Amino acid sequence: MKHRIIPLALTLTLSLTPCVGAQVVRTDQPRVTVDAIVATEQNGFVFVEAEKFFRQTNTAIRAWHITDASRQPSVGRDIDPPNHATASGGAYIEVLPDEGNDGTPPVKSLSISDVPGEMAVIAWRVQFTTPGRYYIWSRAFGTDGDDNTLHYGLNDAWPDTSARSHTFGGKKWQWANRHRQHKGKIYFDIPSAGVHVITASMREDGCELDQFVLTTDESWTPPEDHGYVTPPKRVRGAPRPPMTEAERMQNLVPPGPADTPLVTTDTTFEEQDGQVVIEAEHYTRQTSDMIRRWYLNSAKHTPTTRPDPDPVMVTDASNGTYVEVLPDTFVNQGDRPIDGINYTSTPGAMAVLHYPVHFTTPGRYYLWTRMRSNDDEDNTLNAGLDDTWPASTRCLQFPKLQKVWWWGGVIRDPRGPDFPHHRAYLDIPAAGVYTVMYSMREDGMEFDKFLLTMDGRMKTPEAAGPAASPFKTGGLAK
Repeated sequence: MKHRIIPLALTLTLSLTPCVGAQVVRTDQPRVTVDAIVATEQNGFVFVEAEKFFRQTNTAIRAWHITDASRQPSVGRDIDPPNHATASGGAYIEVLPDEGNDGTPPVKSLSISDVPGEMAVIAWRVQFTTPGRYYIWSRAFGTDGDDNTLHYGLNDAWPDTSARSHTFGGKKWQWANRHRQHKGKIYFDIPSAGVHVITASMREDGCELDQFVLTTDESWTPPEDHGYVTPPKRVRGAPRPPMTEAERMQNLVPPGPADTPLVTTDTTFEEQDGQVVIEAEHYTRQTSDMIRRWYLNSAKHTPTTRPDPDPVMVTDASNGTYVEVLPDTFVNQGDRPIDGINYTSTPGAMAVLHYPVHFTTPGRYYLWTRMRSNDDEDNTLNAGLDDTWPASTRCLQFPKLQKVWWWGGVIRDPRGPDFPHHRAYLDIPAAGVYTVMYSMREDGMEFDKFLLTMDGRMKTPEAAGPAASPFKTGGLAK
């Protein structure tokens, strides 16, 4: 078979000047949001679909491209026919163009790279609860002897133990976990519970990757037929025994006295140029707080309500102050969730903070919220507007166990946390004063700051983010 080689200059011309009415389809772009957690470790196993990468860099010469039934790459030489029909989820990724094949000597830093992280680097964000050593199994498709290796990395580092992963040829999907030189198993060490970024980079162009599995079980083996694997469904344990009186008293303990708001009751914030930024502690009032309540944390404010397993940690908090919802009895996955007590399935039902804002520019405002998660069960909350709780701001989702301040701008998919997230936003119908509201979803949540912007392309804010917006009326209490 003859293969047409398209000159690079022509490729650039075509991509920059498409035919009238045609749509340029990029197959090298992520299909998940930039802050998506695409997999969660369960019992020492992680299952990742390769096409769910959230970032790709170092693509000047080669890039990973997604192939599925709806779109197929067209970026230069590719000797392999589409193989999505037998791929997990009907999609996979491949490094293209593919010019280093049997009979064609590989060219360093072009069709081959022995430097992990040098070329075509993709990344997946994974939630771990179990630190330790994880062995890396890849389901890959090899057409010849020059498209069956890649490098794996962790948190932007490239350990020798996970580089030069060597898969099989055979013109079919196959599982492999072996090093190219010594043929031993490849692995990396997850240092702590929390979110970690798994990376992969090209070693040989033409490499096709469908999915990979990380496991702490060194003896685990994939299916004998080399078929794809799916995460096991969570097995519900035996029914919990009835709540004991001691457990009931712990969860029903009332919160302590409310803090006095730091701003006056007539305070209104001013939107300017399509943006408003507000410190979480500058709420004008708090409602529905008989069972759980937001408390100030700062050098001058230490909550006395118990239980509260988290110490006051104002380091890096914007304005040196944040709020936390207490008591905190829903801490770990083993704790009993009690709807209406330590968590709520109803937005606006518990611990509601109020922030009046004067908007001069109506339209869609994208919501960014700065929070910190210290435990398993303190990484969601709800936002609303004028006592309504739209679907677009229900269950704001953040990575858990980060123990650092984190800006997030997405909501959880109604199907669950493992599905792709969606942008959070509020629609302001007309100029005027509206009350932005935040309510508890899980107790123990720590909340530092939020911003609303009409800029849908705004990148994740850095550090404490923009300065707070001015007051239109009212201000700090004396």
